Amino acid sequence: MTRLKPSNYFAIAIMIAMLVIIGQALTFRYFQSALLPLLFGGVVFLLAGLQLWRELTAKEKPKAKKEEPPPVVKGTSLGVLTLWMLGFSAAILLFGHLIAVPLFILSYVRWRGRGWGIAIAFATAVTAGLYGLFTLAMRVELYPGFIYQLITGRI
Repeated sequence: MTRLKPSNYFAIAIMIAMLVIIGQALTFRYFQSALLPLLFGGVVFLLAGLQLWRELTAKEKPKAKKEEPPPVVKGTSLGVLTLWMLGFSAAILLFGHLIAVPLFILSYVRWRGRGWGIAIAFATAVTAGLYGLFTLAMRVELYPGFIYQLITGRI
């Protein structure tokens, strides 16, 4: 019998939480209201179940004689990543989603050392997916940003 690790308990807790969310979504009056929690709850439940299965069926690795600390990647400290997220949040507030998302992806991918082609392709794909999913498919207006609202007089 395999002994459960803390990560196994976490996966089980996630699965239980998703079952509760799915159960609650099934009680919603309108299908449109239930669609998003059902979709995300179902996907997260399946991914947590897959992770739990992988961990439970994994063979134990032989322990190394001397464990070395993992290599530190430049710019991955908590402070640096927190600043990136704060900057992204500020950009959404100021410029809106459709400007902040591609700018963030372009700058972050370039900062991580990738080429312009990959950065532009990834930023374009994510922005198109964001626009297609929210604006076209779900008919949800994305936040246009404080500056746009100020310029157009919507404030």
